[in-house]
Amino acid sequence: MVPTVYTDRHRLHATDDAWLDGVRLPSQEVPARAEALRASIESAALGPIIAPCDYGLGPLLAVHTADYVAYLQTAYARYAEAMVTPRPLLPRRTEVDVRRAVSRPAAFPDLADYYTYDYEDPILPGTWEAAYWSAQVALTAAELVRCAGAGIGTNLNLPLPLHCDDARYLRALDEALSAITAFAPAHLVLSLGLDAVGGDTIGKFDLTMTGWAEVARRVGQLGVPCVVVQEGGYRIEHIGQAAVQFLSALATGLDRRHPDGTFEACAASLVCNGPDPIGRSGPID
Repeated sequence: MVPTVYTDRHRLHATDDAWLDGVRLPSQEVPARAEALRASIESAALGPIIAPCDYGLGPLLAVHTADYVAYLQTAYARYAEAMVTPRPLLPRRTEVDVRRAVSRPAAFPDLADYYTYDYEDPILPGTWEAAYWSAQVALTAAELVRCAGAGIGTNLNLPLPLHCDDARYLRALDEALSAITAFAPAHLVLSLGLDAVGGDTIGKFDLTMTGWAEVARRVGQLGVPCVVVQEGGYRIEHIGQAAVQFLSALATGLDRRHPDGTFEACAASLVCNGPDPIGRSGPID
């Protein structure tokens, strides 16, 4: 049995019916996606469909700044006050830009550029309620896994600050490795975010190549065969070096020499990701 947590409030972020100057806004993120998933899950009788619990704003404010949450709560209403004809709230720039002003603008019209990513992220009349309940869906599902059956004790989250350095990262890693050792897995799947190395164009950690290699060496010392799945890493001239550094150190940690002098090599393999036709990541051979 596989429970599914679902709410129909996601439909309130009605990107499939968002119009601007008589033209429907294009969007891949439409309510029909969730509805198709729910219909298929119900048809296959995989398990019950569960409504989310309401955990309030506390968990949201634990991971988002209060000013961002407040903006989402009131943005459309404030914007609509100045509009003769209702329309989606969009950034004024027309291109995707991952960069953002260092300081929060004081004027409300400028906040759309500060908080909104691109034209596929309009703020609509029901966006806040849909976003709030989507978070409650995720929290409810996480609680089901954390507190029920085989999921008890098998989740460990270790939040790290922006500009995390080698020492802070390695302390968190040691905590994670202790938990993994106690669990005694037969195999390990490792998500390799190469954007953790300092200088990445998107990542905000400050690990050195030396610290990065030490991360890999300690993971290798678990002695568990592992699959390494390449994930982030956006500074093209550095990601090759970061990958080789990690895999070389991982292999060093995995290779074990027994007291009698015999040598054992534990297996590791790498899965690389590249962009798929719609710009998301997917495995390639």
